[in-house]
Amino acid sequence: MKIVKAILSTTQVDRHGDQMSEGALHSMAAHINSGWVPMGVEHDPRIAPVGRVLRAEVKRTEGEVFVLEGVFQQFEPGDFVEIDNSDREIPMRHVQQGSYEVICDRSFLDEEQKAYVDEIASILKVAPVEELKKAVEPVSVLTIAVGAAIGAFGRAFFSKLGEEAALALVDRIKRAFAKGAKRGDDDNLLVFLFSCEQADRKIEIQVILENPNPETIELFFKEGFSELDNVVAQNIMIEENLRRLVYSFDNSGLSVMYGVRKDAFPLYPRYSDGTDEGNC
Repeated sequence: MKIVKAILSTTQVDRHGDQMSEGALHSMAAHINSGWVPMGVEHDPRIAPVGRVLRAEVKRTEGEVFVLEGVFQQFEPGDFVEIDNSDREIPMRHVQQGSYEVICDRSFLDEEQKAYVDEIASILKVAPVEELKKAVEPVSVLTIAVGAAIGAFGRAFFSKLGEEAALALVDRIKRAFAKGAKRGDDDNLLVFLFSCEQADRKIEIQVILENPNPETIELFFKEGFSELDNVVAQNIMIEENLRRLVYSFDNSGLSVMYGVRKDAFPLYPRYSDGTDEGNC
């Protein structure tokens, strides 16, 4: 396990043309210090946290430039971190039960894809949200989030959609990802995010479809929701401090990728054949 320092942001204009104010840096520092912020890799949701931010502070440098400096704990193979039982927890997206959100990043939004994203959001009766990501080679991610109860993911997703709207939604999702495939994009991810509560804990369930073709998207809507209903309750019982559980979905069905504890430490599945990738 390593402890390192790095600059998270500054008040200088970055390569995307964005500029943070000093006040924004202080707000970011307060947010980081109030919870456990996982360290990811290029904002790729397929990769479990490789560390966490221990603390952050705003510093003034020469030329009236302010920087947000973070102190990171990097996880290494074989590490195990005792659970932190303080009030700090990983940030999670909260969506009220039965409500939707549509979130995409700027790399997903060429003119034609943006039109499809707007239509998807319109079908779900929400405004799409663009998520700002700073990465050298960011993956393109479209996230559809819904508030749901454990074991009732399909019901939560379809409860406010009639058959006609559901068919239209599937069609627009297929078209959006067909556009990326035609363009030759390497990494287009469709993520279904379920914001759940169980007893006194919040849990986030994510299902990732990587470069999905129309058949895989259709299959998820036909079988993926019910499969998820059948496995999540059992999976989340393994670790009481689990806060995020991430699955992949393809034509062979669902697979657990990893989990994240409330203190940002990653958990990996153990397999019935005796192999062991980790600790859950």
